[in-house]
Amino acid sequence: KPKKKKVAIEVLAGQKRTAEYSEDREEMDNGDELDDPDGIYVTDESAADQVDLSKVSFSQGEVKKTVQAAYATAAEHGIMVSPHLQREALELMPKVQCFSQVAGLAKRVHDSATLNKSFKLRVKKHLGDKETKFALDRRVPTRWNTDHACLGAHIKLREAVVDLTGDENYDLAKYALTDVQWQLASELHQELTMFDRLTHILSESEVPLAHQTLPLYEELMAQLKKLQHNVKRSPVLRVAAIATMAIVNKYLGRAEKTEVHRIAIAMLPHRKLRWLREQWGWSPEDIDKAREIVITHWEHNYRGNNPPSITPLVAPAVATSNFDFDDWDSFTGSDTSFDTIQTYLDEPPIDKQLVAGARGVIPYWTSQLLIRPRVARFALDYLSAPAATTDVERAFSGGQLQVSHLQHNKSDETFRAQILLGSWESAPFFPDIVELTKTMEAYMKS
Repeated sequence: KPKKKKVAIEVLAGQKRTAEYSEDREEMDNGDELDDPDGIYVTDESAADQVDLSKVSFSQGEVKKTVQAAYATAAEHGIMVSPHLQREALELMPKVQCFSQVAGLAKRVHDSATLNKSFKLRVKKHLGDKETKFALDRRVPTRWNTDHACLGAHIKLREAVVDLTGDENYDLAKYALTDVQWQLASELHQELTMFDRLTHILSESEVPLAHQTLPLYEELMAQLKKLQHNVKRSPVLRVAAIATMAIVNKYLGRAEKTEVHRIAIAMLPHRKLRWLREQWGWSPEDIDKAREIVITHWEHNYRGNNPPSITPLVAPAVATSNFDFDDWDSFTGSDTSFDTIQTYLDEPPIDKQLVAGARGVIPYWTSQLLIRPRVARFALDYLSAPAATTDVERAFSGGQLQVSHLQHNKSDETFRAQILLGSWESAPFFPDIVELTKTMEAYMKS
């Protein structure tokens, strides 16, 4: 019989709740049984996100599988993590999914007026009056990038932190970091910069667009691979990079299979479909399938469309120009073979400097509306499509999702049926919901 296991999870007002779930895999050493004696799971009392217990249980299992696989992969590459280093890392980062001593001390100082005043005095003592930062950034569970800020403040104000945790009057010795942990914290803060930067980029309104996601994945994977092979970094972080790449690849596979993303990449004039082969190792069969998808959407929605009416901003100076109107005609799209998706896909990618000179792919294709209007309109429609409809605050949050995780893999048919039934509920011809419930209950009991 699978063993029931209790897992500590973060909830409102810093309280701890445990969720039981069946665990038939071998338990990992160090840090499985989470504890929260200081109530530091939530460092922002205004956080009002309830916890989905089943989601937490599932996530814990997925994390364990990923970490176990990462350790095995690391061993194959000669990356070994000693038991002592594992303990040092787990003491630094288990309880709030990232940091215990770091986030815990920040919360204690923030919640206590006495500690807050004492800490500010120590900052002035060690860093001088010119220092403008006197507070430790707290970890907010609903914003992932606060992990980076929390560590950064701890490192910047290290002398004051060491002084405060060493004061026996405040009993804060349990928050003191060892030399190994300070080094690990410094390295981790540097590596989290890549995620912090991406979070800020993707948290802006109306971004990312569909065509931006795969290049961002590419950049992130390059940074993680660099970390994996960086012998100057702690083995713990190198293992973490392997585990992170496994998760990135999981979601990358889903993005690659989305038709919108394939079409959007194909309509990047400096990349086109060959970029998927060169950067992601797509097979010729995969490239041919992607090309077929692009052409199918073009044929169905754009081939027969009339070119959009475009008025040039400046009329050509006919009287003083030696320009041949036959040449002009060739540039204005009268040659319909030029304004087809097949011709565009057969052309080699253009120099990326041309796109940069136009200040991006959207301005570039806007300028092409006079030359190949149908292809340009096709490109603009897909390149301006948002990558996701997920609310930004939830996409980069540790809080509860607006859509249950059990519905993420719901089929199109089930989703349409759910929407249809929801619309029927308020329809005048539909029975009262109470009466309908009674009818269904009676039917189920019969």
